[in-house]
Amino acid sequence: MKEFLKYTLASVVGNLLGLFLVITFGMGGIAFLVVVSASRGTQTTLRDKSVLVLDLSVGIADTAPQPTPSIAIGQTLRDDRSRFLPLRVVLETIERASKDDKIVGLYLEGR
Repeated sequence: MKEFLKYTLASVVGNLLGLFLVITFGMGGIAFLVVVSASRGTQTTLRDKSVLVLDLSVGIADTAPQPTPSIAIGQTLRDDRSRFLPLRVVLETIERASKDDKIVGLYLEGR
């Protein structure tokens, strides 16, 4: 009976330790992905008489495609930026550009 309790207690402690490690590494991985995704943002400064360039070779859609979690993680780790812009972002950008005094025109680039 003493051996049974000893092995049972060891199993419970081992399972709890394993669960703790899985949760810790899982949260660490998620935090890593968030930091990598957040560090992608770039800040640009506008000069006077700038022109907004809209690249029409990039897909513009009303709704975003929904990748599977494994594809999304792979794209994040490879720094693979999808060739897709939401229509709302395009329209908001054009609207902001129309109100910005530093932007004097819109250039549509098509390939």
